[in-house]
Formats: sequence, structure tokens, C-alpha cells
Amino acid sequence: MMKKFICSCVLILSLFAYINTSFAKFNIVPQIALREEYNDNIFLTASDKEHDYISVISPGLLLEYSPNSALDLSLDYALNFRFYSRNGNLNNTSIKETQNIIFKGQARPVKRVFIDVTDTYSKVPIDVRRRVSSENVSVNMTENNVFTISPYTILPLSSTLSTRLGYKYDNTSYSSDQNTDSERHSAFLTLNKKFSSKLNGEITYTYYKYIPESETNSDVIKDYNSHRGTMAASYQITPDFSVNGEIGKAKYNYKSGRDLEADFWNINSDYRFRITESTSLTAGYSTSLKDSSTSGVYKGRRFDVIFKTGKVLKLSVDSYHSTDKYLRADREDRAYGITASIMQPLTPKINLLIDGLWERQKFLPKEEKIRRYNAGINLDYRITQKITAGLGYRNNNRNSSTDTKDFTNNIISLQAKLVF
Repeated sequence: MMKKFICSCVLILSLFAYINTSFAKFNIVPQIALREEYNDNIFLTASDKEHDYISVISPGLLLEYSPNSALDLSLDYALNFRFYSRNGNLNNTSIKETQNIIFKGQARPVKRVFIDVTDTYSKVPIDVRRRVSSENVSVNMTENNVFTISPYTILPLSSTLSTRLGYKYDNTSYSSDQNTDSERHSAFLTLNKKFSSKLNGEITYTYYKYIPESETNSDVIKDYNSHRGTMAASYQITPDFSVNGEIGKAKYNYKSGRDLEADFWNINSDYRFRITESTSLTAGYSTSLKDSSTSGVYKGRRFDVIFKTGKVLKLSVDSYHSTDKYLRADREDRAYGITASIMQPLTPKINLLIDGLWERQKFLPKEEKIRRYNAGINLDYRITQKITAGLGYRNNNRNSSTDTKDFTNNIISLQAKLVF
């Protein structure tokens, strides 16, 4: 996984090392964070809870580099070394197990030609149906690396018409054997039409090839070719109100037969209130087609209503409903809930953050029903311009119709961060 990240950096740098430097931008911010926490249920069990004291050391750096006008690079890299007081066998000390990477690069070798490269390495759940908490990295979590490279060109055909033609390669891998690694190849062509200063439209065709590295789940995760067509439009009704939408159709051709067809569409609106420039209401409904590393292709539907307000006291609320229907597996995941966060400066140096989640889930065909609660509070104190300290508490609860999958989890933490 790390090799892909290094190769992406070397590739994009070597392509443009010959270009004369017309300007240079270089910004690097090293940092280190220390965290001590008490966790009363490190294995997220329903009973016989195991508590522990955990020390986390997190060195990292933020990097922005543009050696010339043809290349932009950014890197957010951190390591999270974890040491357990009572369960030393859970210590995370290797680079592979502790790193988090977000790398982005764009090269512009000639006019109207672009090459985008990204590499992301992070911890993700093995399967969302199981017990999971982002703070408990040893339970139902795996390392995930997603590498992409996409060369494309944008060509103007007239003053109001342009085309975008390109190719994209994705490589997704996991450290867990329960998830299927895969490659994706896609070629795309988009025609974009500007009808007026307020109305834009576009038509896109995409050829998509999915190649799983292994086929342990023989009838669910298989090679396929896909043809996808979409029509989309965006309309700025007023300076404060915009609407955009998309409709499309996809056809899946599997080597093993059992071809599939699926429609998808989405619509989204955004309204900004004039009573205050920092208040907005966004509503959207979308359907999408994605690949699961455990259960194959699924069609996701999601409806959101998001309200944000405040410059000093910042409030954000998102109510949502989602359904993931798997096309080749007898599986459907449903969820609805609400997330909220409040950020308030108490003094010029002290900030308060409160956030929470309430969610109901239903997993078919076994009719498993789940209630999830998650709430946290953090106080951050800016000691100097470069040093901050914080105190936090988080509570996680999962109540399942299958009692053995219940858990409650409380975490108290003390942390400090130095930015050089």
C-alpha cells in the first residue's frame, strides 16, 4: 500500500522535473500530538467489559508544494502510535498500522491537459453491520488504501460548449482478508453546455470496468463491464437559491452472466437566508451505484436536510434517511437519523465543541434492528500560538435486537498538540 503512495509522488514529480520554474510555493507544517485516554470497553462487548489506559503519540506534517505553474502537490500525513497499559498485545507501532495519508496532486503538462493523482490511507470499518466505533481501532476496523490517477483534457468547442475526455484508474486494497481488493478502469466523455448565466447542462457517457483481485464470494463479487449515461443540469434561480439535478442509467455485463440494469438520479437545492449571511438550508435526494468490498454492487439512496448557522456560535444539523440495496446479494441496509454539532468560543482562548448522533438502522433479510447513540464534548485551550491542550468525553451506545451485538462505551481523554 505504501508503495503506491510513493510511486504516485515519484511519478508526478518526475514527469515535470524538466519544466523551468516560473514560481515556487513551498509550505511545510510539522506537528505532534499527545493523547492520554481511559476507555471502559476497548473490545465493544455487551458484557465482561475490558477497560484500559491508552497513550497515543501522533507525529505528522502538512505539506503544500508547487515547484512551477504546471504542478500542485499537497500532503496530510500522520502516524498514530498507540500503547495500551493493560493489553500490550494491542499496541500499534508499525508504520503500516498507524499511518493516515491524504495526498493530492495535479499536473498540467500542456494547455488544457490535466493529470490528477490522489492517494488516501485510513482506517475504515470491515462491515458496518458489526459493532464499530472510530475510537476503538482494534474492533471491526481495517487499513484501507485508495489510489487514483486520472489524465483528462477539457476542450472548448464554442463559447458556450465544451467537452471533457479522460481516463481514470482506481486501486483499492485492504489489510483484512474479509474485504476484497479491486481495480477499476473508466473512460469518460462529457459535453457541457452553458445555456445562460444561470443555467448549465451536461451529458456524460462512462465505460467502467471492475476487476476484483479475488472471488471468494463467487456469486456476489465478480468482474464486470458497465456502460453508464447521465444527463445533469444546474440552475441558479436567485443569488441565494440554486438547484441541480442528474438522471442516469447503468448496465452491468458480468462474465458469469446475470446481467443487470439500474437507474439512478439525484436532485439538490441550496438556500441561503438573507437574515444572516452565515445561515443556509440544503436539501437533497440522491441515488448512486457503488461497489462494496464485502457484498458487491449496491444502489444507494440518501435524503438529507442540512441546516447551518452562526459565525461565532456555529450550529450544524443534518437529518437523513438512507437505503443501500445490494444487486447481487440478499442484503439491504436502511438507516435514518440526525447529527448535530455546536461550536462556541467561551473565551478568546477556550473553545467548546459538542456533537452527537442518533440513528436507527435495519438490516435485511434478518430484520435486525439497531439504535445508535453517540455524543461527545470537548474543551480546547490555546496555551500559545503553537500549543493547544484539550479535555474530552465521548459516549457510544449500540442497542441491537440481537443482544450479543449491544455495547456501551465511555472514553475520557486529555490531549496536547504542538504545531511547529
